[in-house]
Amino acid sequence: MGASTASGAMDGRPVGVTVDAKVGVSVDLRVSLQVEVSRGDGGSLDVLDRAWQAVPAAGSLWKGKAVGCGVPVEPVGEIPVRATQAISAMRGGAQSHLMLGEDQTFWVVKFKNNPQHARVLANEFLATRIAEAVGLSVPRTAMIDVGEWLIQNSPQLMIDFGDGRRERCLSGLQFGSRFGAGVPHQQVFDLLPGERLHRVCNLGEFAPMLVFDRWTSNTDRRQAIFQWNPPEPEYRVLFIDQGSCFSGSRWEFREDPLLGVCADRRVYAAVTGWESFEPWLTRMEQYRPELLWQLASGTPAEWHGAGVDRLESLVETLLARRSRLREMIRELQRSSDSPFPNWREGRLFAGFGEPLAGKG
Repeated sequence: MGASTASGAMDGRPVGVTVDAKVGVSVDLRVSLQVEVSRGDGGSLDVLDRAWQAVPAAGSLWKGKAVGCGVPVEPVGEIPVRATQAISAMRGGAQSHLMLGEDQTFWVVKFKNNPQHARVLANEFLATRIAEAVGLSVPRTAMIDVGEWLIQNSPQLMIDFGDGRRERCLSGLQFGSRFGAGVPHQQVFDLLPGERLHRVCNLGEFAPMLVFDRWTSNTDRRQAIFQWNPPEPEYRVLFIDQGSCFSGSRWEFREDPLLGVCADRRVYAAVTGWESFEPWLTRMEQYRPELLWQLASGTPAEWHGAGVDRLESLVETLLARRSRLREMIRELQRSSDSPFPNWREGRLFAGFGEPLAGKG
């Protein structure tokens, strides 16, 4: 694999982090990895887990045939990716680990016994794939099978609970998001200087992603990264970290209008009215119930431990909230802390395409 570069915006200037990953497979099929890291300002390496890669809609859960509002159908059984090597621990509350899969892809893996809750895995799985299905830019996801032999022979696969307790990561099915460190010359930014935002080709997705976060009750600030592959002139935003959807481990839906708002509100400057949320808003309103049920039924029970009744309640509530999405946006737009300074008065449309007279 070639070199990959990640960067963070500091004082308006990008600081480069170069990751040179070399993977080799020996005659006995043992995988070796050499990673060389250098940072232009001499700072510590804390951005490895920010380099993720998006793929086209329709992940391995679906055959990829699109019907209706851009949502893939015909589900097939998910084949987990077997982890072959543990690379390093990642920063963050869930204490993810960078791992190499037998598909020669690097994955950021969240384990069932992470300090936050096992439901973080279910939330990531459900929310990310729903967002993917409606056309929002999110990482590729997979079930990662981590064997007991690998756990026992990888001393770095530990969970630290911060109270003196440490335990080994559990074996079995875990949640993985693709890590983009194998993309040559790729640079990743947590923030961009204001003068560069106009170069983000999909900046308009921040508005519908906010609708998605309200729909799914994401209790965290919206997390995103900006990818750039020189010499291309444009950046691309990728929305990461859906573990706090459905209010995290609580699996409830809060009504705070500012849930999911990105800390950098410059990303909403182009929002001028309802048209700024399309076509994703309509896709969410018209998301087919059978597809959501298929996703829910395919989520490993060991990731949520909620029982059938609790899972059914979550799905039914999520489906019912589709009809309230425009009401949620209107509440946000009219709040004293609205993130939409350039919203124009206009016509409001009710859910599912039915017009409703009134001011936006």
